[in-house]
Amino acid sequence: MPRRPGRGLRAWSLTSVIFLLGLIILGGVVRITDSGLGCPDWPFCYGKALPPAEFKAIVEYSHRFVAAITGLIVVGTGVTIWRTHRGDRRLTIPFIIGFILLIIQVILGWVTVRTELNEWLVMAHLTVAESLLAMMLIVAVVGWMVYRGKHEEAPTRMSKTARNTFIAALVLMLGVMLSGAYTQATGATGACGDSWPLCAGSIFPDTFLTGVHMGHRLLTIIAVPVLVAAAHQAYNLRGRAPALSQIATLFIALFVVQIVVGGINVMIGFHRATNVMHVAVATFVWAALVLLVAVAYLSKSGENEVRDAG
Repeated sequence: MPRRPGRGLRAWSLTSVIFLLGLIILGGVVRITDSGLGCPDWPFCYGKALPPAEFKAIVEYSHRFVAAITGLIVVGTGVTIWRTHRGDRRLTIPFIIGFILLIIQVILGWVTVRTELNEWLVMAHLTVAESLLAMMLIVAVVGWMVYRGKHEEAPTRMSKTARNTFIAALVLMLGVMLSGAYTQATGATGACGDSWPLCAGSIFPDTFLTGVHMGHRLLTIIAVPVLVAAAHQAYNLRGRAPALSQIATLFIALFVVQIVVGGINVMIGFHRATNVMHVAVATFVWAALVLLVAVAYLSKSGENEVRDAG
């Protein structure tokens, strides 16, 4: 039997996930408040270790400060894995991928500032951040499920339908988030005015910006049945882990809240508070989906497992 990493791995990995969640939400605040260039140089702010007493500079530098702390916590998680269970690929593979993503994220942060917030680099920055969160969530799930002595058996093979549904849900959810970030970065947030769910009363956009905004809404609509199907598959796999039904319910509830917040955001004129809430809930939806898939893959089989629920 492998030596258990104990509380250290669980504490470090959970802290990493919490800080990454906060960092991504804070990054959304930076975008929404147009604070991305609050500090025009990098890694310092106007060449100094502390930012000037200006709102945008403080917001941007706070993001960088939290990013630095988060990076150290992620590295600390890696050190714990190396010391306690470096032979377990369920831990080492997602962490190595995550560490590579962390390095890429640092480079992208510098390049994004240097290119004055190119919208494609902003999307790449968010993509890497969400992927890093996913990897650290997997590490946390392994730490909490496998090394607490409740799921020592290797996970059994799940059905092709469930596997494909989970993959499609992950891809679509990430696409929804990236399209939202692109809408923000291109200035298309208010392109459809206060019309929702249509755009200026029509489903067919007539300008580039309305097309960008409507594209985000249409992608969300397309994602809805796939995300519901993913939750259904997870519920049918609850024999692997009873928690799957609760996670599936939480995931759907968060997604419904996200749609409602999106609608309210449009109707009240895209207030900063609801914009931030929209970004925050989207991040939690993504985290809940990754958690759902990770638990489904890593859990042992059970008597109630549905092999190919459709």
